[in-house]
Amino acid sequence: MEIFDFQLQETEKNFIGPFRKFRIECIGNAIQHERKKYEKSSYKFYQTLEKHLHLSTNKRNDFKEADTALEAEQRQFYRASLDYVCVLQSVQERMKFEFVENLSSFLYSLLTFYHV
Repeated sequence: MEIFDFQLQETEKNFIGPFRKFRIECIGNAIQHERKKYEKSSYKFYQTLEKHLHLSTNKRNDFKEADTALEAEQRQFYRASLDYVCVLQSVQERMKFEFVENLSSFLYSLLTFYHV
């Protein structure tokens, strides 16, 4: 029974541990950071857009300044959204690689144990 417990602990350390580490470090930190940047940028963009929609039509100079500010916020919003999508895609690609790598090493060790 002690051997079984030891093997179970080793399996958890070698195969489940990397999944936990990947989930915490790569998925959690990277995505949270980029999501916060995206949410902050989207908040600023929509706030600027709302201000732009409530401008009076009598003042032409205000429109030029508001258009410039809106374009700048829109570019920042697009950049932040594309960065967020890029991080999501890279995490998904890395997740596929990590999962297949750990699964293949587990199957290799299992097949080696049973001499298949």
